[in-house]
Amino acid sequence: MDFKNLANAALSATGAAGKTDLPLSGSSMSILTDLIGKGVFKDKGDFIQFVIKAYTEYKVSGGSAQPTQSDVSNIIQKTGVGSSLNTSDIDGKLAPLLTEALQMAGKTKIGL
Repeated sequence: MDFKNLANAALSATGAAGKTDLPLSGSSMSILTDLIGKGVFKDKGDFIQFVIKAYTEYKVSGGSAQPTQSDVSNIIQKTGVGSSLNTSDIDGKLAPLLTEALQMAGKTKIGL
């Protein structure tokens, strides 16, 4: 099963497709707003769906409850989510935002 089918199955099975609440810190929300403005994500709902899909694939592939920086870097590279950003924005904004979001997804069991 490919990534898209796997993620869609997880979203459907859990009813998480309509769940768009993922608690993020104020600084992460600010980063998310900036990345939305840069067109990386359409809106917060788009970001949450991305996180659910990424976290689901991460867990299915044997990932631990707390993704490491290396895990987050692999997700960024594999999905291409940071392709429109420079290295500074990937390292300083996208990676920390995804790290927090993936950790929260693990704590709240969103998507699984």
